Amino acid sequence: MADALKSEMHGHTLDALLSIVRCIQSKPRYFAAKLLKAIKAPGTDDKTLIRIIVSRCEVDMGQIKREFLSLNGKTLETCIHDKTSGEYRQLLLALIGA
Repeated sequence: MADALKSEMHGHTLDALLSIVRCIQSKPRYFAAKLLKAIKAPGTDDKTLIRIIVSRCEVDMGQIKREFLSLNGKTLETCIHDKTSGEYRQLLLALIGA
């Protein structure tokens, strides 16, 4: 499916359609990849980190954490602990059930 889209589309349209395909294939893996990108971004992409964690914490966070570990080799808890601090860290860790 992705190859077919790449041969027919380009630019932002292609990016949007590929995101839809990835999300349909596996929501937990899609969000785990987005969290990984947000955490590895220079300075951490806090807006994305907060948006995903708050919106998914009561839905499928356990599955997202397993996918994150599979993609990264480190737990989401470890990465949040290493990249954040203070009450912000405590809040994120509480939301992901750490």
